[in-house]
Amino acid sequence: MLNKLSLLLFLSTLLCLSACVDTSTAGKSIVEKPFFDLKDYFAQEIERLAEKKNVTKKAFYNDKEETKIIENPNFSNELLIFSNTDINRTAWLDKYSVDSTFNSQQDLVAIDYAATDEKLKTKSVRVEFANNDVSLIEITTVGNSAISQTENYLTYSPTKGYSIKSKQDVKFVSKNNINIQVIF
Repeated sequence: MLNKLSLLLFLSTLLCLSACVDTSTAGKSIVEKPFFDLKDYFAQEIERLAEKKNVTKKAFYNDKEETKIIENPNFSNELLIFSNTDINRTAWLDKYSVDSTFNSQQDLVAIDYAATDEKLKTKSVRVEFANNDVSLIEITTVGNSAISQTENYLTYSPTKGYSIKSKQDVKFVSKNNINIQVIF
């Protein structure tokens, strides 16, 4: 009888305690990302920019220039190169050095990430802040293969637009400089 009473008391206590659990996070894994989350940031920017009906796009290929007005731009495609540089991977936790800059009021001004492993494609990421909002993102990536080497310099300003500068060196063929600028 005492065992049944103890078991009943235990189960009722457990039931009461489970009712006090915050169900908004129950069953969800809350994981703090070690680095600035570029994927999440650009997902939010894609939503924010959806209201833009047109943008000016300038393309420079070596010495040639072309300017177009792009109507209803697909920012999911346009900003994919930025999202794909996200460095938040468990295997890379010790592969980037981190340096944060604060102003005299101890507000975060910038975070700099630099690859410590030469094999990583994303070499550096700099995120600048103004009034606790992202004001500028600069990313440097490098890609090497048996026949080519590519360096990309990505710059994103949420109020102005973005640019993608690429230097391509294809062995036995040519060197190309490509610069894409999009103005909001």
